Amino acid sequence: MSPDTSFTPDYRPTVAIFSEPGGLSVALVEKLLANFCKVALVSDDIKGWEEVTSHITQKNFLEIDPAEVSPEYIIFIDLDLTKKTSDYEKLIKLYSKSAAKVLVVLPYSFNIQESIRAEVIQETLKEAGSDFGIIYLGDLVGPRIKEYESYLVRVLMEGLTKNSLPLLEGNYYPVNVSDAAREIAKSLFSFGPYG
Repeated sequence: MSPDTSFTPDYRPTVAIFSEPGGLSVALVEKLLANFCKVALVSDDIKGWEEVTSHITQKNFLEIDPAEVSPEYIIFIDLDLTKKTSDYEKLIKLYSKSAAKVLVVLPYSFNIQESIRAEVIQETLKEAGSDFGIIYLGDLVGPRIKEYESYLVRVLMEGLTKNSLPLLEGNYYPVNVSDAAREIAKSLFSFGPYG
């Protein structure tokens, strides 16, 4: 039996983040490192992660695509609902191995197809276990935001590139990316209900 290291001065909880490099995920990495966590980034875009985290000085607490990870916490970000079923299966497999607390971040949307996809994801996670929390985020605004992370930014960028006024129909719920990262980290470490 290995000794309990959770109360030693150099102990840091490990958080695995399943995400492509983007504004929210980078803000989360920065927030978690500032809160004395180890961060393991699980992604296919290793080169992209190396570029967007080049400014981070705490490299010894940051791993990009580690071969093996056993986190206490997992954050899974799917803001454009394009993650494959195999990605969710990888999440569920890691959860069953580590029994970590899991937060899944999905878009808050009234789009019918996105709502159907979100319901399928919810059912898949319910079947896997009860330690999954889901956070629905509005349209992110702020530094380093990629178009896939925010429908509002995507519409505004299309309008600017076409040199015309963007057509803003529907409901928008802008959320600052730094505020979103702070609230996600707070939810991750809270003892209350998930999400």
